[in-house]
Parts: sequence; C-alpha cells; structure tokens
Amino acid sequence: MTTLRLVWKELFERPSQLITSFIAIVLGIAVIVSIRTMTHFSGKAVARELDNLGANVLILPKASSVDNYYTADFEGEEMPEEYVDRITTSSLQGVDNLSPKLTMPVTLAEGECT
Repeated sequence: MTTLRLVWKELFERPSQLITSFIAIVLGIAVIVSIRTMTHFSGKAVARELDNLGANVLILPKASSVDNYYTADFEGEEMPEEYVDRITTSSLQGVDNLSPKLTMPVTLAEGECT
C-alpha cells in the first residue's frame, strides 16, 4: 500500500476529523488576517487624527521660553527662513508638515475694548 493510498483511506474513514481540522485552519488564518487588517487601518486612523490635531513641536526664538510663548512674537526677534528648509529636509521622523504661527501686534483705538 502506497503512502498516498493510505492518506486517502484515512481521510475517507474519518471525515469529521478532516472537516474539523479544515475549519480550525481556516478560522486561524481568518483571525490572523483580521487582526492585521484592524491594526493597519487603526494605525491609519490614528495618524489621520494626529495630523488633524496640528503641530506638536514648538520652535521658538532663542531668547523666548514656553512661559512667554504667546508674546514671543512681539519681542522683535525673527527666525531665519532657512530653519524651515533645514527642518523639512531633515530626516526627522514625524515631520510631515509645518504650520507657522503668524501674530501681529494690535493697537486699539481709544475707547475700544479688548
């Protein structure tokens, strides 16, 4: 009796075990594929949400600090535009885009409220 004939004979004598094994293998593969798919698309959704939140890095002039972040623009210091090129062309991970903050001093006329 050849090996192939022996295998076929075993398969036909125990069809329930064959079906159970086949279902177990298919379910195992389905679970692995579904977990990978959910992980992939969850990662994309998180990245999209983080991009929508905006910048997560502050680049301030040397003389300013986080304490005076909102008034740092009024101190008259400027950062060279080449800094932006250096940051965007660097190999820093997570630097996809930059969002500049433009502020201008406002002078209120007499009698206006803030």
